[in-house]
Amino acid sequence: MQTPHPRPPTLALLLLATICGEAFSAQAPPARVRVATVLEETIAPRRSVTAELRSPRIADVASVEPGIVSEVLVREGDSVVAGDVVARLTDVRLELDLAIARASLAAAEAEIGERGAEERQAIRDLALVEESRAALAANQRELLDAESRREVAAARLEAARRGGAVERARIALLEQRIRDLSIAAPFDGVVVDRFVEVGQWLPPGGAVARIVEIDRLEAWISVPQSVFDRTDRPASNGSTQEGPFDRGGVSLRIDATGEILDLDAVRIVPEVSRRGRTFTAIGTIANPGRRLLPGMSATAYVPLGEPRPWLLVPKDAMVFRDGGASVWTIRPGREGEPAAIPAPVEAAFPLGDRWAIRRGGVGAGEEVVVEGNERLMPMTPVAPIAANRDESSSP
Repeated sequence: MQTPHPRPPTLALLLLATICGEAFSAQAPPARVRVATVLEETIAPRRSVTAELRSPRIADVASVEPGIVSEVLVREGDSVVAGDVVARLTDVRLELDLAIARASLAAAEAEIGERGAEERQAIRDLALVEESRAALAANQRELLDAESRREVAAARLEAARRGGAVERARIALLEQRIRDLSIAAPFDGVVVDRFVEVGQWLPPGGAVARIVEIDRLEAWISVPQSVFDRTDRPASNGSTQEGPFDRGGVSLRIDATGEILDLDAVRIVPEVSRRGRTFTAIGTIANPGRRLLPGMSATAYVPLGEPRPWLLVPKDAMVFRDGGASVWTIRPGREGEPAAIPAPVEAAFPLGDRWAIRRGGVGAGEEVVVEGNERLMPMTPVAPIAANRDESSSP
């Protein structure tokens, strides 16, 4: 569904504004304004389609451990940074378990020391028996018994060491479980909902808060299936066919603010909706200052059709009001001096820093006001300055 274009002002309103402007401009000095030239270029027309802003990452932050909520550190609307703690669970029981595990480790280490002393004693005893055996003062049975005692002592020492390793692993697990009681934000974002309060029992996997990333957003664009034949996608030979999306030909107009953004890179979801016979194109948008929000509606302009000549007017020259769109042109006034004249236009689609217009009261090569148009009235004398010139260098 195409977005309806605003209707141009009626001729009667323009005539009334012109009469009032002439009366006002009779005594007004020339107003300094910056101007730019209307261009004509052959480009593919753009079709307006619906779009929606979405967050690229939304997470219901959950608890790994069960427990009673002891703190909730965020509320709806709070900004968080990755790693910020959003809630904590009571850790009394796990701290007691940790104390028990540390005591068990101390006992295991003491046993390791005892078993180590037994092994060293068995090694010394074996050495003495071997010396006596060499001097024919000990028999073969005594030598075998000494070797067995040394082997048993070595096995007991190894078992004690393994027991100590088990206790250290249990301590590490308990320490990790205690850290897990502090539930942290996985990425930078804003809390949009929270699901727990202090004193509430939280099971494993229980959600604590919902965090949405808004420092960058994605525009989800519903594109008619007829456009897919001209979009970039893998070709049969493994290369990529070039299409209008690959050339950065998609513009986005935010409905709430009127801001126009160019999407340099757009990826295609190759699946057509059965209900609307549209497919989805997704473009990423930087959102400094968080001026845009997920859920905002937008109008996307996608290339569709054969190239043809279009008049291109700078964006700053376009004046949008309830009655429609217009520009201020520079034309000879009553005494031949440059004067500002309003001209209605019909905006078609944005293209970079310009608007393509279908028809209106301007032509290619004419100058239109791009700075200072907010204080103009019809037939106001003006001193035009080219947009790429410094005012101080003008005559």
